[in-house]
Amino acid sequence: MDELVLHPLAAFLKTTLIAHGLFRSLSDYFLIQMYENILRELHVDLSRGTRLVGDADQRADQLRREIDRRGLFCKPIVWPVLKDGLTC
Repeated sequence: MDELVLHPLAAFLKTTLIAHGLFRSLSDYFLIQMYENILRELHVDLSRGTRLVGDADQRADQLRREIDRRGLFCKPIVWPVLKDGLTC
């Protein structure tokens, strides 16, 4: 899989909007894209043997709650348990 390159504006929106709970104003499409970006990041990191940096699982959880609230569908993220007992 190729390395993901997140546009600087998308990276800003991802961290800022979710951190402040303002994603209710986002379109369904953008919300799903943000969630799927976390899923793609996870797959890339797993293929490299690295771990996602930051609070990706918390961001994904917040996005998932909003996706469910809207009645949308997306593939759930299954977080692997690492050797140290932590999730990726």
